[in-house]
Amino acid sequence: MKKILGIFILLFTLSLNFSFADNSQNFLKVDQYENKVVKTANYSFDFKTNLFKVYDKTGKNLLMTVYKGNFDYPYEFFVSDKYVYYVRSKEGVGSSIVQINLETKKSKIIKNYKSMINIANVRGSDVYHISSYDEFNPKLQVLNLNTFKDKFIAEGVGDIQFGKSKIVYRNYRTDVSAKPLYIIGYDYKNSMLISKAVIDFTIIDGKIYFAETKLKKSPVDGEYYGDINNSSVYVCNEDGSNKKALTGNINGQIIKITPNEIEFMSENLSKYYKMDLKTKKTVEFKPSNK
Repeated sequence: MKKILGIFILLFTLSLNFSFADNSQNFLKVDQYENKVVKTANYSFDFKTNLFKVYDKTGKNLLMTVYKGNFDYPYEFFVSDKYVYYVRSKEGVGSSIVQINLETKKSKIIKNYKSMINIANVRGSDVYHISSYDEFNPKLQVLNLNTFKDKFIAEGVGDIQFGKSKIVYRNYRTDVSAKPLYIIGYDYKNSMLISKAVIDFTIIDGKIYFAETKLKKSPVDGEYYGDINNSSVYVCNEDGSNKKALTGNINGQIIKITPNEIEFMSENLSKYYKMDLKTKKTVEFKPSNK
């Protein structure tokens, strides 16, 4: 099941020379929650314990460890064959984007921020970061590594994924609720609404897959909200075109989408099901068997 958004601390990956970015490099994310080892051509990165460790490519010789210090230890690191990036944050102090040079094993701060930030991604010479979620209106900005200037992109950003031509993001939420889904290009102009109420989404091979919920009117405030227990799965291109339904209405909460199947829970959250998107065959499964 996808992690519910909360306050978290990220790290970042920039592929840089001294002035920082090598556009040919794509950084990989090493996530503590995934409990896995990530490998590049020359290194193996281990975050299976509560400390982030760098090994040689065999995974046997420990080269360095990022130890805990007077900061909130990050949950994610972004890595390449040249650099590791992460964020050091401390409530009441602020945040710093830190770079580790894997050749020299030396660390340095790239930029300091007075507020708490989370790094979302790096693309070429651009670092995408989000202000802390405890502000309830997190702002997505991009730091250019050549000018060291930040540019505002959008506010109210929660879940976010980066496609080939578009950034796809859903509004911030504090619970398992359906929120609007948007796209915006890498020129950061003219965001576009894809759906008014989405419970889950993903980008795969240039396509956006999303679970769109039905809207229902609240008897309390008269506003319309997404019914998370009634939704259909759709797919569209990254620019929002060619939207088509992959399922009919699903009575239950959709928790995972792939191009071939979806997973969802029963309305009372007691049972788990998988549906083949081609045959529409649905089978029950136990989460431990995922």
